[in-house]
Amino acid sequence: MPTKSQARSDRCFIGIKFPLLQQIGPIVKVLTAHAADSQLQLRISPPRNLHLTLKFLGAIDAEQRAELAAVLGDVSNSRRGFKIDCKGVGFFKDSLWLGITPNEELSNLVSALNQAVTTLGIQSENKPFNPHITIARFAAVAKPKMQTLMAPFENAHWGEIAANKFHLYRSETLPEGAMYYITSKYELNEN
Repeated sequence: MPTKSQARSDRCFIGIKFPLLQQIGPIVKVLTAHAADSQLQLRISPPRNLHLTLKFLGAIDAEQRAELAAVLGDVSNSRRGFKIDCKGVGFFKDSLWLGITPNEELSNLVSALNQAVTTLGIQSENKPFNPHITIARFAAVAKPKMQTLMAPFENAHWGEIAANKFHLYRSETLPEGAMYYITSKYELNEN
């Protein structure tokens, strides 16, 4: 009979940590100033949660972890580091995000990760990759007001991210919102 820790599965994803916290200070300041507006129902992502999702994995159990570590290691060893340009803002239905300029290296990394995890029975994405950093969520009816508040940041350039590693994250849903924990990191080649 499996022990409690062996039977446990975690909701996981692969991502790149977002380091440009100082650079996005102006947008965080505006969001914080409006956080008390009950009509917005604004929930600002904690800095430790900010990341670029490369691949959502779903529930990963103890038996899959070693195999997952091996395939992620293979991907990291076969890829070189690169730069990611972060600029602008955008919206999904009820979330605000920072834009990521798509580039070939990023697309190739995502494709390699998708292909690698399918060997473990994890489904490949069938929707196009839309790189972004979610920084806040809000009530769907508040979108027009949020668009007005964010208009000054529409073309803001936040800076470059050195994509020299990616992480395996564990997601935990808490009453105050989701929290993300890095469980392992995978360095990309330097040469």
